[in-house]
Order: sequence, then C-alpha cells, then structure tokens
Amino acid sequence: MNKSIFLSAVICCILFSFQAAAAQDTLHSRFGIAFGASNNIHSADFNALPGIPGGSTNFTTGDGSGLAISLLYEYPLNDRILFGVRLGYMDHSATLTAASEKADVIINGETKSGDYARSIDAVVSSFGLEPRVCIRAIKGLLLSAGLRIGLISSAKYIQRETAATGTFPDSTGRDTKSKIRNQYAGDLPNASSTLLQGVFSLGYEFPLNKKHTTFIVPEIAYTPALTNLIKDLSWKTNAVVYGVALKFSLD
Repeated sequence: MNKSIFLSAVICCILFSFQAAAAQDTLHSRFGIAFGASNNIHSADFNALPGIPGGSTNFTTGDGSGLAISLLYEYPLNDRILFGVRLGYMDHSATLTAASEKADVIINGETKSGDYARSIDAVVSSFGLEPRVCIRAIKGLLLSAGLRIGLISSAKYIQRETAATGTFPDSTGRDTKSKIRNQYAGDLPNASSTLLQGVFSLGYEFPLNKKHTTFIVPEIAYTPALTNLIKDLSWKTNAVVYGVALKFSLD
C-alpha cells in the first residue's frame, strides 16, 4: 500500500513538473557560444596502421582530452521544443596503447627479456555542423539529441615502442641507450575525411537577468562515434564533453 502511495505521489510530481514547464514563459529564439573540455574515449580493434609495422597484440582503447567550442542558434518549434544548430571545433586527440609484449632489453649491461608496449599518439581535430532537437523537460532543464557532421582538419600520429625497463639493443646487440624504438610519425594513413557522431546532452538554463533573455547553461554531452577514424579499421572517437554555454534571447 505504501509503495502504491509513493508511486502515485512520484507520478503526480512528474506530471505537475511538466505542466509547470509548459506554463512557463514562451521560449524564444536564442543565439550564443559554448565552451567545453572533452574527455576523449577511443575504442579500437586493430593491430597496425596501414603500411606501418604491427605487433602481436591489438590496440583496443585510448584516452585523451581536448577543447570543444561552438557557435549556436536555437529556434522554438513550440513552448517546449527547440530546433538547434551548432557550428564549431572539436579536438579528438588521444593516446592508444596495445597490451605489453616481450623483447630483448639491456638492464645493467645484461641482455634480458623485458616488457615493452606499442603506443599511438593521435592528434585529431575537426570542424563540425551539429543539428539537434532540444526539449525543455522541467523548468530550465534541457534534453538534447542530434548528429555531429565533422570535417577533419588535422589527423597526425606518432607511433613508438617503449621499453618498461632497460633499453633496447640494436641489430648487433649493442646498447642503443634508448627506451624507444621503431618510431614513426606523420599524417594518419587512410584517414577518413569526415566523422559522424551522435550527440546526447543535458543542460540547465540559469537566467542572468529578470527578463530571462540571457542564460548561462552548464552542459554535459556524450558523443558516440558512428564512423571510423581510419578507413577499413575499427577505430572510433567517442567523447564526453563538459562545458558551459552563454545564450542570448532574440526577443
């Protein structure tokens, strides 16, 4: 019985909140700018970049961070739904590391078997167009979903093998005095020209004046990649973006 009463109360509160949102002041067109920091979470499943020597283990995950900035415009379709579009820059950079492998290394002048890891430092960025639909759920709470169509502006990499301990010998067995070997760098081979990402975001509008014509909006967005960074390779550039937007009403 108590559970039924509690559930009924929760449903009533939700319905009241949505009714209150609908009864708020009418939504108006607004424009603004959004800044954010992206937590880049790459997912992958490949052994080697095209034309670059590989190893015995695959690259599977990567992480990094970057800047996201965009201009925005939102147009109300009714009192609760807005159609929005954003145009901006996003940094997708991350470091991918494959599982450790074994190789000969020199430790204290002796050749021993040691661990090393292959890594790829990817420097990737894009300029994108982002149409989205925004729903004002409760008061200033905005739920958004859309698609980001990005044109890649930079796609470079550095790949290397790094010894966990000791240094690598050369082909004759002499100590190179270096923990790094087989380093390659340049433009990412066979990189796609575009990146498609879904966009799912949550934000809350705090008015900065009594007329509710200026808002500051903390936001969090998840942008799962829908296409691969490299053609014919499984490598997706997912991200979580933490940011804030400043919006100005046109009415």
